[in-house]
Amino acid sequence: MKKLYLVRHGETLFNKKKIIQGACDSPLTERGIQQALKVKKVLENVEIEGFYCSTQERAVDTLELILGQDKSYTRLKGLKERNFGLFEGEREVLNPTWENGYDEIFPLYGGETSDEVKIRVAKSIYQIINKHNSALVVAHAGSIYHFLRYALEKETLNEIMSTTKIPNCSIIELEYTDAGFEYKGITITDSH
Repeated sequence: MKKLYLVRHGETLFNKKKIIQGACDSPLTERGIQQALKVKKVLENVEIEGFYCSTQERAVDTLELILGQDKSYTRLKGLKERNFGLFEGEREVLNPTWENGYDEIFPLYGGETSDEVKIRVAKSIYQIINKHNSALVVAHAGSIYHFLRYALEKETLNEIMSTTKIPNCSIIELEYTDAGFEYKGITITDSH
């Protein structure tokens, strides 16, 4: 049995201002920094072999705060957030709803489909889990969600999303065996 810990990056300036950020980036806020330090505290006694994050600044900064200076990590492009095309950097209110073609609209404006993100992220995470008995991955709400779509039963995913979504610096714990991934729980490190 292997363990995988998926952590969403800390709160960013764009999260706070309700601006769409997928491929674009913004720095962690002070709250985001504190969230990452809470993750560090929660995981301080957990044995983890491999440490990974997306190549985006917000994920890198979050992982560096969690690890401190003494541990090395790997950045993987495959863990990046969805590219929202021309919607990048715009106000979240412009996001279409699911009923109005959320998934179909982004590719029309240079963005990725959900399936493209799902396959890209799943490929990266399977590479990670095949190298380690335990791993920590810092990524993004969308990339984590799409991986969970790939790896978990639909009912389990619906249960997770209906109760918690994926808050900044939440920790999703999964176990991996030959039968696949099993959801073990989520730790919310910031109750605000």
